[in-house]
Amino acid sequence: MRDEIPPWLKAMQNGSIGEARTRSFLIDRFWVLERSVDIDGADFIIQRRITSKNLLDRDPPRLGIVQAKFFSGPETTFHIPRSYLIDKDGRLRKEFFVLCHTGDAGEARMFLLTPNELISDFEIVEDDKVRIPGCVLLKSEKYEVKALDLALDRIDRTLSLAEFANNRNFLSWFLPRVTIDSSQIDPIFQEPIDNWWGDIPATFAEMRETAQQAIYTLDEVRESLQSIVESTDPEQALAVAEQIKAWHGTPYGIRIGLPDDLYNESFHLTVLRHKERIIELKRAGLLDTFILLKRRIGEELAAALSKLSPIDSNSVFQATIRYEQTKLSLIEISVSLIPAEDFSQAPTERDRWGLVRLDKHEWCASAIPGHIIYCWAVGRYADAKVEAGLDWKAHFLQSGIPSTKSLMDDIYMFRFGE
Repeated sequence: MRDEIPPWLKAMQNGSIGEARTRSFLIDRFWVLERSVDIDGADFIIQRRITSKNLLDRDPPRLGIVQAKFFSGPETTFHIPRSYLIDKDGRLRKEFFVLCHTGDAGEARMFLLTPNELISDFEIVEDDKVRIPGCVLLKSEKYEVKALDLALDRIDRTLSLAEFANNRNFLSWFLPRVTIDSSQIDPIFQEPIDNWWGDIPATFAEMRETAQQAIYTLDEVRESLQSIVESTDPEQALAVAEQIKAWHGTPYGIRIGLPDDLYNESFHLTVLRHKERIIELKRAGLLDTFILLKRRIGEELAAALSKLSPIDSNSVFQATIRYEQTKLSLIEISVSLIPAEDFSQAPTERDRWGLVRLDKHEWCASAIPGHIIYCWAVGRYADAKVEAGLDWKAHFLQSGIPSTKSLMDDIYMFRFGE
């Protein structure tokens, strides 16, 4: 009869499994150092793979800490010291992550927890630790990693943001000439959820660059005014004042020109709507599922278009998409070519989109819960890149298929409401 494995050894084995899975997950994207191993798991120190910086630089790359935990079942509970999650000033330590694992090799599952989620969603017990009960975590899909690349993207973006925010120092008594990386944006706004506006990170980068130019103008004026204050030569000071008047003078006095297009109400509403959707999807444990569904629909439509190409201008590409409404899983996509004359509102000539307006529904999709019909007059799509021999699949995967955003809007609306 085999001896039963003692609890302490079983705990060490589970810790080793969690350590191995965590390292395997992180190594694809980060440089990984291991700090310690015990029966609770391991702490990993991760560094973004930025070869232009090293730890001896004046501006070193930001490091992250990942703690590995293995849950043998719902009865397992772990505790995280609150000091790991919040610093002495009450700010979240955004560079800290917890990766929780469960299941054997055939049924392995992984969960990613951030300090914000640990503080807001879990109980803080008397010894000032956050309690993570397996009976709660393992039943929830909110934190489960369903796509490794998306989870790695979120860690990478969070570290990038922490690095950026930490290295910016502002002096309160004058306006600095700040150098920024305009691509930086909170990770939630980099989630690949479509919106009617367009690219949120790109528009935000343009907004920040506009503000950067305004800072340069203010900094320039500040330096000129400072030179007047510090000058002991009235002639020199008056020459500077004359220059300020020439550059910024108006009939009503000195006016420093600032951009009047910093605020855009439509962009503001888009940002709010994007954040609402991410939060709603995350709360339901469906964020990764929604993104993967969008990705799979795009891939299958692109593949079908590639097989049917070239499509002449008298035919409309029609795809019937069936999906499971609650779990957002794709059931099937069937495609066919329909004569354009069967549609009352197909475009009569080549245009920018080649969209077909269906009766009783705007643009190119007719939808009910779990069932969407998507139509597109591909042959009337006026794209300068479309030419004989084009790899349609690669082209559409790269540039997107017109109006598939409306498909995902319908899917989201049927699942969560307006």
